[in-house]
Amino acid sequence: MNIYMDFYTVVGSLALVLLIISLTLYGVYYNKLIIAAFPETQDPCPKMWRVDICGNCYKPTGTLNNLDITTGNTPSSSIITMNDVNTGFKPADSGWNSWNGAKSSICGKKKWCDSNKIEWNGISNYNSC
Repeated sequence: MNIYMDFYTVVGSLALVLLIISLTLYGVYYNKLIIAAFPETQDPCPKMWRVDICGNCYKPTGTLNNLDITTGNTPSSSIITMNDVNTGFKPADSGWNSWNGAKSSICGKKKWCDSNKIEWNGISNYNSC
């Protein structure tokens, strides 16, 4: 009985040591990984918005989702006004870079989407701001 007890003690100790070493190596490796921003691509405009050949985004007309916003809280130079009504904005405007304390243009657009409850694939679900 004593021989079996020593065998199981040695095997159990060895397994425990190997487990600790492998978890340590995994932790060191995982800590050095650079987590990529998700998603890698983005739509040119919010969901259901129109885009023109210049890349400008225009609010959808009618009673659609993603419409309940005012473009007046975008960077002032990005607003597109027609007939004294804010109808859209320019996503490529450099004002997004620091809009509302953002650290980049994509983060400025994400803050805008979050504050207006806008769905914009690649912006509203961006994870690196």
